[in-house]
Amino acid sequence: MATKAPSHSISVLVDKREIHTSISGFWTREEIDGYITAVNAEAFPLIKNPGPIVALVDFTDFVAQDRETSDAIRNHLAGAARGWPKAHRRAGHLTAGKAAI
Repeated sequence: MATKAPSHSISVLVDKREIHTSISGFWTREEIDGYITAVNAEAFPLIKNPGPIVALVDFTDFVAQDRETSDAIRNHLAGAARGWPKAHRRAGHLTAGKAAI
């Protein structure tokens, strides 16, 4: 049975251009924003250099989220699928809700 306590891990394999992360539990909007910020920070060495990035995410113990948190996650994933705006890459950070991983 999945736990409701939020937890995550993030690792980046720069030479393979891969991000590996796991996320579990129930998250508030503020908590998921912190996770997104952490993923973006870890991924920045890949984002600042052109080329494809592979993201592997383990959602095994992730539980249904409220609408606000779900929307933040969806926006984050959609931004990643489109590629990041150049202004965010130059600034060295990405923000949830606009274009996060």
